[in-house]
Amino acid sequence: MNLINFKTLSRKLGNRSKSSVYRDMIKGFPKPIVLGKTNLWSEAAVDKYLMELAEIPYTPEPIAVPGAGKSRGRKKKQTDGSHEK
Repeated sequence: MNLINFKTLSRKLGNRSKSSVYRDMIKGFPKPIVLGKTNLWSEAAVDKYLMELAEIPYTPEPIAVPGAGKSRGRKKKQTDGSHEK
């Protein structure tokens, strides 16, 4: 079993930060093996997780569009010729 440290893991994941990796562990990313003060990951477990992740089809999140009749942005000035003083 080949164990890798965080620096190697980060490079393997595209220079992901520690907080991102630990956030991913909540979603199923392999947890580290703790030896003293050092966290090491099984390279085989990380590779397996990445392969399984690659097999999941991509489905984009729907984008929220404002309902009919709702305006976006700034209100336009009235150009009907009436001026309030």
